[in-house]
Amino acid sequence: MAENAIVLQNVSKSFGDVIALDSVSFDLSRGEFVALLGPSGCGKSTLIRLIAGLYPSDPGGEIAIFGEFVTRPSRRVGVVFQTYNLLPWLSVTSNLRLAADTRGMSKEIVAERLVPMLEMLGLEQFSERYPHELSGGMRQRVALGQALLMRPDVLLLDEPFGSLDALTRDQLNVELLRLCQAHGQSVLLVTHSIDEAVLLADRVLMLSKRPGRIVEDIPINLPRPRDPRETRLLPAYASSVNQLGELMGVV
Repeated sequence: MAENAIVLQNVSKSFGDVIALDSVSFDLSRGEFVALLGPSGCGKSTLIRLIAGLYPSDPGGEIAIFGEFVTRPSRRVGVVFQTYNLLPWLSVTSNLRLAADTRGMSKEIVAERLVPMLEMLGLEQFSERYPHELSGGMRQRVALGQALLMRPDVLLLDEPFGSLDALTRDQLNVELLRLCQAHGQSVLLVTHSIDEAVLLADRVLMLSKRPGRIVEDIPINLPRPRDPRETRLLPAYASSVNQLGELMGVV
């Protein structure tokens, strides 16, 4: 049996009188890629922040990362949000170094990993550029690099490519799969895109309207590696998209 990377048991979160999440329970195995779908405002981003240790959950629930209860941010967990937090006065390289420094990485390890990471992300020609000189896709690659430079065991992604055009999104999704498979990360991706969920995930979890509860756990039985153009031609892809669309009420 595969080791559990993430385990949630009866996790709830309230903000004053508003219940954002109610008794959420699920697990995610080592090396597994799980997508989280649900309507706007159902608590998807809140759930990411709870797992990352950025918010405390309500009493009575438990979140564990590889068996350790989450009480604060961990070096074993990398997080990428839709809005990339790059400092405009720092170059690509300096933004990556700063992220590593704030997480306590030694200068020797940063020096060892930096150039290979730039090459893997296709940023080696842009290493001394500043954020305003980069496209949205390039800036999001830097944000992804900030998380991956740590080689986290768990990667939490909160709609990281949601504001990008479809072509750039496909390109980054391919790179994301390649990078995560290369390092064996366990991934939880929040997305509003059924297509993206099916292209990337081994399983799709669906949250209900607020208060968010897990209402479906759907396996995605598609071969890997997954090229977006080829995968979209498979009958199993269309079947999964239609199934999720019906559950979300969009087809």
